[in-house]
Amino acid sequence: LVTKLIDGIYPNYEKVMPQDRPHSVTLLRRDFIQAIGFAERAMPGRGPNPALLSLQRQAGVPHLVIDMLSAEGDGALLPQPVIACTPDFAPIAFNAGYLRDVLSPFDAEEITMHTAGPGDPAVIADGAFTVVLMPMRGGREPRALPVPSDRKNHEGRAAA
Repeated sequence: LVTKLIDGIYPNYEKVMPQDRPHSVTLLRRDFIQAIGFAERAMPGRGPNPALLSLQRQAGVPHLVIDMLSAEGDGALLPQPVIACTPDFAPIAFNAGYLRDVLSPFDAEEITMHTAGPGDPAVIADGAFTVVLMPMRGGREPRALPVPSDRKNHEGRAAA
């Protein structure tokens, strides 16, 4: 193990942290990390996997949807329950591995992601710990969650 002490002045982190970030979403951290890991395992190949995050409603309940899609058309579409959110949270893409890695050091059960928009850095915080994460260019619109069919006949098939 080799270490080296770098003598100097640490830069002012507040200069790189976005000040105006009106959009936010609050999630259960551990469930979110597990969903990102599941989506990553569903992706074929290697390399950076963009995770496109979008706020969608399913049966009137808001969910943050993790949308990952490979060049081959394989992928994952995973809704995560939202604890709180602003209604205008815009879709934003992150490298899935980076997102999972920056969420791991948090201790709190809930984390809040604040953004100014899809191309701006996100600030992820739990009250005691704060991280700034740069987005990726998603290059596509988020896919919509499928509408669940709750009308089933007695044999378990969808009613006509």
